[in-house]
Amino acid sequence: MSVCRENANIRDNHRRLLAEKFELRRNLYKALCKDTSLPDSLREENRYKVSKLPRNSSFTRIRNRCIFSGRGRAVYETFRMSRLVFRALANKGMLNGVEKASWMRMEERREEEELEWRERMVALQIQHEKQMMQMHAEACQNQMQILGVMARICSIQADWVTMGSQIPIRLLS
Repeated sequence: MSVCRENANIRDNHRRLLAEKFELRRNLYKALCKDTSLPDSLREENRYKVSKLPRNSSFTRIRNRCIFSGRGRAVYETFRMSRLVFRALANKGMLNGVEKASWMRMEERREEEELEWRERMVALQIQHEKQMMQMHAEACQNQMQILGVMARICSIQADWVTMGSQIPIRLLS
C-alpha cells in the first residue's frame, strides 16, 4: 500500500474517532436547531455551535476504505476490502467460504462427466460380460457337438468290432 493510501486510512480512522467523540454534542445541537418551539436566538446559537465543531467529526465525512489498499470505492463492508483485493484473494483461495460461481459449475460439470463416464464403463463391462457368456455358450455348444460326433464314432467303432471284418453297408453308400 502506498503512503498516500496509508495516510487516507489514518485520516479516516481519525475521522471515526472524532465522530464518536462529538456525536452526542452534535446530535444535541442539531436537535435544538430543528426544534421550532424554541426562540430563534437559541436556535441560531446552536447552529453556531454546530458550525464550530470540527468538520471531521461529522459522520458524513467517514468513508469505508479497503484495509489493504486504502481504496475508498467499491468496498465490501463485511470484508472491509475493495472488490479488486477481494477478487484477487478469492481467486487465490485465501478467503474461507468464498467460491466463484463458475468454479461450482465446473465442479458440478466434472461430477456429471465422471458419473456419465462411470455409467459408460459399467455398460461396457456388462456388454463385455454378455459377449464372454455368449462365447462361452458357443464354445460349450461346440464341445457338445464334438462330444456327440465322438460318441457316434465310438458307437460305429463298437459296431465294427462286433461285426468283425464286415463293413456296414450304410457307411459305404
